[in-house]
Amino acid sequence: MNSYLKYILVLLAVFYLSGCRSDSGGGDFFLVKVIGEGADCDEAYLVKFQEEDEERVSKYLEGMNTHFPVFYANNLPEKFKEKGRTLKVKLYECQQGELPLCAAKDSGFGSVCIESATAISLAMPWMLF
Repeated sequence: MNSYLKYILVLLAVFYLSGCRSDSGGGDFFLVKVIGEGADCDEAYLVKFQEEDEERVSKYLEGMNTHFPVFYANNLPEKFKEKGRTLKVKLYECQQGELPLCAAKDSGFGSVCIESATAISLAMPWMLF
């Protein structure tokens, strides 16, 4: 009887742990590569999403982006503003007045707002694009 109880407890623990998520906010995470600083957009940096994320990214956009998969990244932490850096980011919908003011030189690039960012090791080849 004792081993039967242990078996049930292990099963309950597995079901409980499989339901837990580390992103308590419930938002989407995306892999991006930092392209570099925009041409004239007040120190805003451009990031490139993976092509297959177009539909998921679109729900966070305000307006159009004619240059998918490249966007201005609002709120990108200073420590990640390095060309070629690969990041895991969580987005949120940008609020009015939060978007950078850009001249016509970079027109067509949309903006996304970064809620959180984490550096991804380049030693993980499946994350390169």
